[in-house]
Amino acid sequence: DLPSLLQYVSSVAVENSLKVMQLDSQKEGMKTTGKAVKGKKPGQQESGVITVVIRLDLGSDYHTIGRFINQLECSDQVLYVDEVKISRDPVDVLKQRVNLVLKTHVKK
Repeated sequence: DLPSLLQYVSSVAVENSLKVMQLDSQKEGMKTTGKAVKGKKPGQQESGVITVVIRLDLGSDYHTIGRFINQLECSDQVLYVDEVKISRDPVDVLKQRVNLVLKTHVKK
């Protein structure tokens, strides 16, 4: 379920000492199967499964961010990195700011 997934992502960030500046989620829509489902044509929506986009704005050093992403991808939760942007923190040159977009599929 979505609230526990967001709690998991947040707890992994805290565990890795990441500064979470923003965390939000948005339902993207129904997942398509790409193959025929009984009573449906290929590419039609599969009932009950939605794609959830999780956006995070993070601050930390490069290696800590890498450990965080690795821990998420290796967990039992089905999460994958869809987009990542890393930029230098204007205040601390040893830190980076990261805009991270994760995706997952959850039952409706």
